[in-house]
Amino acid sequence: MKLVSDEVTYEVTYPDPAEEDVEKHPVFVLRKLSADRVNSINDRTMRMEKGNKMTYLSGTANKMKIDMAVVDWRNVQDAAGSDVKCSPTNKGKIAAEVQAFLLDDINKTNRLEGYEESDSKN
Repeated sequence: MKLVSDEVTYEVTYPDPAEEDVEKHPVFVLRKLSADRVNSINDRTMRMEKGNKMTYLSGTANKMKIDMAVVDWRNVQDAAGSDVKCSPTNKGKIAAEVQAFLLDDINKTNRLEGYEESDSKN
């Protein structure tokens, strides 16, 4: 077993249906989440309320996962077609379907919610 390192990253390419040229598809640079980061997300997004009712702040969890896992990108542009830097503000502006694509990868890579062991065998 190796400890999680912020320097170790991997890339995923979003298969953008609006872009025919595969070389222009958005590429996201991600890192695995450490136990401390996952625990931080859980601490900030799960609340115990009266009557032992659990509340989960899924939007906050999604934002935190994207902010913590996505460290850079290529081929991401603004409405005018100019490349934009990877920043917390710009991460919040990505399309919902791209966010869903990234969250699927983040959850699977880190074995978080929605990930099932059987998924890795397909």
